[in-house]
Amino acid sequence: MGRARIFENYHALFARLPDLRATVLSCQDNSDWWSEWEMSGTSPEGIASLLTGVMIILSVVDQRIEHTRFYLDAVS
Repeated sequence: MGRARIFENYHALFARLPDLRATVLSCQDNSDWWSEWEMSGTSPEGIASLLTGVMIILSVVDQRIEHTRFYLDAVS
């Protein structure tokens, strides 16, 4: 994926929700980490959003994240 792609992803997220707020609860299992997230914010058009789900960080090697996946869904 690379740093450029990560920057693009976060740039798009903050463009969509410039006032993004996140609450994170984390757990660890050896070199694999998982965390449950709740993210909320308001779009520039004034539409409120709430996303919840799991973020998985796999293969933490030498204190560096090797791989990350987000599984977030919008809450109705």
